[in-house]
Amino acid sequence: MAGYYLYTKIDREKETIQVEDDETKIKKNINDYVPVETNKYKYNELAGIYDLEVTVTNNTNYLIDNAKVRLTYI
Repeated sequence: MAGYYLYTKIDREKETIQVEDDETKIKKNINDYVPVETNKYKYNELAGIYDLEVTVTNNTNYLIDNAKVRLTYI
């Protein structure tokens, strides 16, 4: 039983380290895993941009509580 306990403990520790490594990798490259896209919005020289939709897609295995998108209009 002691051998099985040590084996499962080591296995859980490896899984924990792997999850932490994955989370760090995702955080450092968040734009690769959580892309932001826009639709085919409409533009009018007098009214500017309208019917714009911004879509944020979570391509990770983790729940994202919130996302901030900065939209710059020039």
